[in-house]
Amino acid sequence: MKLKSYLAPDATPADKRLAVLCLRCQSLLYLRLFKLRKDSALKYSKTLTEHLKNSLSNTQAPSPGIGK
Repeated sequence: MKLKSYLAPDATPADKRLAVLCLRCQSLLYLRLFKLRKDSALKYSKTLTEHLKNSLSNTQAPSPGIGK
């Protein structure tokens, strides 16, 4: 089953209301998914940033034999 486009010339007010309700439900689901994954995404971002800082500080030491 495919929904009619609410922009179609033969779309009824019921089709338009259904499209609005579908979009509203979709936005609520995406918002909930974002909130559920926000904490884990921030945790991984923090871990990755710390790892990159540590690896950059380790690689900035001059190599022996270079810079003579």
